[in-house]
Amino acid sequence: MSTNNQDLVNESNHDEQLLVYSISYLLGNLFSRYSKYIILDRALPDVRDGLKPVQRRILYAMNDLDLSADKPYKKSARVVGEVIGKYHPHGDAPVYGAVVRMAQPWKLYLPLVDMQGNKGSIDGDSPAAMRYTELRLSPIAHLLLQDLKKNVVDFIPNFDSSETEPVVLPSYFPNLLVNGATGIAVGMATNIPPHNLAEVINAIIYRINNPEATLSEIMRNGIKGPDFPTGGIIQGLSHIKTAYKTGKGKIAIRSKTTIETKAKNNKDHRIVIHELPFEVVKQDLIKKIDDIRALNKIHGIKEVRDETDRQGLRIVIDLTHDAHAEEILNYLFKNTNLQVYYNFNLVAIANNKPQILSLIQLLDFYINHQVEVVTRKSKYDLKQLKKRLEIIEGLIIALNSIDKVVKVIRTAKNKSLACASLIKEFDLTERQAEAIVSLRLYRLTVADVNTLLEEKASIEKAIINLTNILKSKKVLNSTIIEHFNQVKGKYSVPRRSVIAGEIKEIVIDEKATLKELELFVTVSYDGWIKAINNRSIAQTDIDYKEFGRKPTDIIVSQGKIDNLDNLLLITNRGNYVIIPGYKLTESKWKDVGIHINTLVKLMPSEKIVASAIVNNFKQENCYLVLVSQLGLIKRVMINNFADKSFNRAMKCIGLKPNDQLVSANFTNGKEWIVLSTKDGFTLKYLENNINVLGLSARGIKALNLGLNDKVIGAATGNSNDVYGILTATGHFKRISFSSLEQTVRTTKGQKVLNLPKRKIVNLISSFKANDKININLLTNKEKWTIFPANKVGVTRVNEGQGKAIAEGIISANNICLWDLRVAKENKASNQSDLITKDAGNHQNQSEEAANLIQSEVEDNLELTKPQIIKSNKK
Repeated sequence: MSTNNQDLVNESNHDEQLLVYSISYLLGNLFSRYSKYIILDRALPDVRDGLKPVQRRILYAMNDLDLSADKPYKKSARVVGEVIGKYHPHGDAPVYGAVVRMAQPWKLYLPLVDMQGNKGSIDGDSPAAMRYTELRLSPIAHLLLQDLKKNVVDFIPNFDSSETEPVVLPSYFPNLLVNGATGIAVGMATNIPPHNLAEVINAIIYRINNPEATLSEIMRNGIKGPDFPTGGIIQGLSHIKTAYKTGKGKIAIRSKTTIETKAKNNKDHRIVIHELPFEVVKQDLIKKIDDIRALNKIHGIKEVRDETDRQGLRIVIDLTHDAHAEEILNYLFKNTNLQVYYNFNLVAIANNKPQILSLIQLLDFYINHQVEVVTRKSKYDLKQLKKRLEIIEGLIIALNSIDKVVKVIRTAKNKSLACASLIKEFDLTERQAEAIVSLRLYRLTVADVNTLLEEKASIEKAIINLTNILKSKKVLNSTIIEHFNQVKGKYSVPRRSVIAGEIKEIVIDEKATLKELELFVTVSYDGWIKAINNRSIAQTDIDYKEFGRKPTDIIVSQGKIDNLDNLLLITNRGNYVIIPGYKLTESKWKDVGIHINTLVKLMPSEKIVASAIVNNFKQENCYLVLVSQLGLIKRVMINNFADKSFNRAMKCIGLKPNDQLVSANFTNGKEWIVLSTKDGFTLKYLENNINVLGLSARGIKALNLGLNDKVIGAATGNSNDVYGILTATGHFKRISFSSLEQTVRTTKGQKVLNLPKRKIVNLISSFKANDKININLLTNKEKWTIFPANKVGVTRVNEGQGKAIAEGIISANNICLWDLRVAKENKASNQSDLITKDAGNHQNQSEEAANLIQSEVEDNLELTKPQIIKSNKK
């Protein structure tokens, strides 16, 4: 990095000279140097031998210590000390960690180190300390180190220039692709998967014979895909090809599993796991599966246990007799490391810089390295053979004239004169003369001459072969191919991982993994949902005074729901939300529950106005009637909600920003619609006057609204049902549907309160008020009360203003959980009968829950003079 005057300033201060650098210079210069060091000398492997510097130094140090596969082991601490002291000046822990990894067969496809002692396990156990374990090189590691003394690679000084170390190892087998590599550097990382040795060698041979081969041809004739040491099933053929082409891609690795049936009865099943994805810790996986069982996240897992032994890995998951094995297995694939994703990142050091490489580039770099290594080896061997041939020729000359040679040597005064005389007498070279003078007397036999002649012939043949290798590229390639065939024949193993098509999307029928459970559910206006196990409701004496809720919040719905059913919620902003019952978290009676925003995102001001239980949306003759505050009405078929998303809110009516829903009722298509306004007007007409519209439609006019008037509530039902009206002053009036006049939508309606002249009372809420229905009341003192509707008698339309039940009311509504469930054996003709039940029956609450509502309300009521309170229904 270049510097300027602003980067460096010299300041003299007495005897000291300070160098002042700008922070930008320091960060840029020093960090770039650090990054380069990390990338080139620590984290990334070399494309030629597939080793990081620490791995290369470990193997080289072990080779120096003569720890070959046929020699005794030596303590790991001895090896680590050798590496640290001579080649790798870093901590002993990372060096020993690298040694251990090269010895673990579940991490490396072909381990390079043979370790005696505890080297950890696939369970995630730590290896023994280096003072306890012992090391030596594995047989295949010798292929990486072979011929180092033959000048096949360059050497450089070590960190203190006291030793030399190889820049790269000869690597007579494709270690990078066979064993793979992982590493994280500054700003980059590598993730190269392991491959089958035989397949990689086949690809190399095919590439040598066909330099213009395409990726598809190489994959057909060589590498099929990764092959992990732990086996497993690989999914993503197209992703593998993309990764080999671009250097990046993603595949799925799935455990090998089988579903077995116990011999005693054909009902009990178990899932058996035989192989795990690469680098998955077995004990962590078992713990995760057992946590799923303990927390009852799915139904059907009875027990999980580890039966791994010397015969191989085996994890058994016992299932209950009513479990769905396939669905449970899919759930485990999606929610545990029984299936993981492996991301290709084919980054390696090539030409002294990090590069993202394709498979063809990886093969070409390795092939070029082998060409260079074999060429340098051939030159070295040729040079040594020529020296030996020169000596042998001189020895043959000397042995053929042994008497004369002996005479010359005996007459010479010293060795140098003897050499000079031999050179002059027999026309020898200095090397030949030196060899003759050094010849021992026992070599002077006829047999030795024959041996020399045989050796000469062998060397001459070898020289011819080496010369051909150096002169002919074809012979060179044949030599390399012959070597690879020998390696393949000696070290290849069958493929462990199975490649099985493309990545399959895991689709889980979560209902099939659940045990049917009945819950008592309450839904509040502010969006708080509380699900309580119905057994705890039946077994405990619970008081509504202890019911957990937020201040000023009231209950919209309550009742029993099966966890396999769906909870349909309608909001005041015209949205609907579908929540599966199994998504509800169980709470206690005193808890507030969970807010709907933990399951589905709603606007802060959005409130719940109605709820229903649905197990099948594809129903005929089932409608939803929606009424807005500004007088819009709309009818939607319930089957429009089928096959909708469970994780987001969707529109069921289009509303203006200043409008909101005040009522949502479910009908069978043949019911009355009754709605009331704040100023006391009420209309009744048949629902078939309202056209059925789509979900995105805004709706039609429901009535004529006066100036500043608004709709405060609505109800649907038949002539036997009762309509309830609440005033802001706390009066409650019940009117039979049959006593209301039938009107048309274009009128204001009729007055239903008989008031003195000049007295104005605002209505605050209206709803169906049959005898079995209970009403929420929130008074102006924020006092919450549940009031049974049958405490007030049914009166005529023109008879009074109702019974005073509270001092003043802020908000009120009936508690209604619509039950739209259809039994599996029911036919479509029976569905209309189901939804013509009154709202009280729709609540589907247990007798225990119904008894809870019958609290002593009258003792809590404070009756005072009626007063006008301008307050809207929440």
